[in-house]
Amino acid sequence: MGKKLYLFLVLVLCMTSAIAQNQVVTSRIKADKEKLEKNVSNVKEALKHNRAVNSQYRTDGNSIISTTILSEDFSNFTAGSEAEPDALRLDDPETSEIDDTYFNTPGWVGLEVYQAGGCALLKFSNEYGETGMLITPLINTSGNVTIKCRMKSVNPEGDYVGYNIADEDLEILDSNIGVLSNDQWTEMTWFTTYGAENTYFYIFSYEYEVYVDDIEIVNHYMPTPTYLDETNITDTSFTANWEAIEGADDYNFFLYSEHTAKTDETYYLYDFDFNDIVSEGTDEFPEEPEEGYVYYEGWYFYLHMFFNGGIGLSGLYSEYWDYAYIDSPEIDLSSDNGKVTISTKLKGAAGEVVDLILFSTPNGYYEEVDIETFSLLDDGWNEYTFELEGGNEQSIIEIMYYGTTNLLIDDFKVSQNMKAGETKSLLIKDDLTSEPNYNVVIGEKYRNEKTYYKLYAIKYVLSYDPYYDDYFVAGGIVSDFTEPRYSPINNDGNDDENEDETGIEDFKHTSAHAFFNSGQLNVFNPNNEAVSVYNINGVCLYSSHSNGSIPSDWAKGLYLVKIGDKVIKAANN
Repeated sequence: MGKKLYLFLVLVLCMTSAIAQNQVVTSRIKADKEKLEKNVSNVKEALKHNRAVNSQYRTDGNSIISTTILSEDFSNFTAGSEAEPDALRLDDPETSEIDDTYFNTPGWVGLEVYQAGGCALLKFSNEYGETGMLITPLINTSGNVTIKCRMKSVNPEGDYVGYNIADEDLEILDSNIGVLSNDQWTEMTWFTTYGAENTYFYIFSYEYEVYVDDIEIVNHYMPTPTYLDETNITDTSFTANWEAIEGADDYNFFLYSEHTAKTDETYYLYDFDFNDIVSEGTDEFPEEPEEGYVYYEGWYFYLHMFFNGGIGLSGLYSEYWDYAYIDSPEIDLSSDNGKVTISTKLKGAAGEVVDLILFSTPNGYYEEVDIETFSLLDDGWNEYTFELEGGNEQSIIEIMYYGTTNLLIDDFKVSQNMKAGETKSLLIKDDLTSEPNYNVVIGEKYRNEKTYYKLYAIKYVLSYDPYYDDYFVAGGIVSDFTEPRYSPINNDGNDDENEDETGIEDFKHTSAHAFFNSGQLNVFNPNNEAVSVYNINGVCLYSSHSNGSIPSDWAKGLYLVKIGDKVIKAANN
């Protein structure tokens, strides 16, 4: 157990003991907790992938809402000065409590806290052999939270400083550090999404006494983007559109395929021949790009190399324990009781070691569930096939290369056995765009599958690094995911089923399309032909020359849409 954690536990135990003996404090904390519980009563669960938002700050608007959770300017610390801090220790040595009159918000505690003329000084505790600390009242740190304060070390060469967030059960939820490079005031900015509804926040330095001022803890709510109708629709592409979020820097766009097995089959989730990789490199002398990583079809390659028609991993830094690896996107591997087959062609130095690892979430978090460790057979190209077990709806495949030369990869396949009627979604695009739109091209492999997309918005949080005299991205304020939205050019390979099922016969197929999206009927009518909409009884409900959305209150059910000489089934589910 770390000293800071131990010290915090001691302080909280002292607080608990004192609270039990003080009915006034008990009453105040009870009232504070009731208020807190009322404010967060709508917060039921965190969003997946740590994209958590705090529902108490939600709004119907279309811009980021920032709400101050707690602020303290130490304006009541009137005694003393930075040059001559007051000699009176504010925290009670027995209970760690500090009189509420010193703070804008009641309930602060601490260790070795002193006034310094409008700021706080945290001195060294000889009793515990640690620097002092300052602990907030119980606050809500769930969601997107930034933590700002000013800090100043007494050491001319600076110090490390940090914070911890702990829940009511004293479990540390989040920790972070920062750097003071000298003895001047420095503005610290941290960002977290690892807080919770009822938490303590405490701040400290690591070695030297430190001044603290202007603490501000702020929750940021990013509204979820709102879809707009797709545009530029063709047989193989379209533009996805949504309303811009004021203040958003980027939007993370995800495109998925949805495959339904018509019969029992072996389904290839991924089948990469890498023929689209054009490089001056060869398998004898691969090209090593300056960038240390690349994404290929959603897979992350760290310390990658290229050769014409293939990709590889570099062992250049293996002697420094910086190993090259590949990570898949999150995959649904729940079919066939979690069994998955990986086959590939590899070329490297004989005897070099590779790990093939399957991570899944049997207990709600990622953990290694299966591993194949193998050595390369010789210096040439060889085929390898492995079967791993333990996959579920949230799985990741990782390849770790421990060699010191190069590992070249070609003809990479991931497959599972699927039962007839079983459906599986697959991430096929993960990309960032700063615009409120994204041009989608459906690859040939997925043109006989349904596809859908979703996205979330991001606002980057910057923090200053005094050593480099520059700002870096400390985190991102993010929205919830949008609801998945099916693509307007979906084709599940059942075109023949669209013909002659309600007495309307002999229509020829053209490039026209019709589909429902969020209850709205959309028509793609490139030749401006006559459009008619029929119910399943053959009654004409609409007739016009339309292209785009057809406004009407469409009931749930199946419709036939005639566009020129083509008839299309469209279901409003």
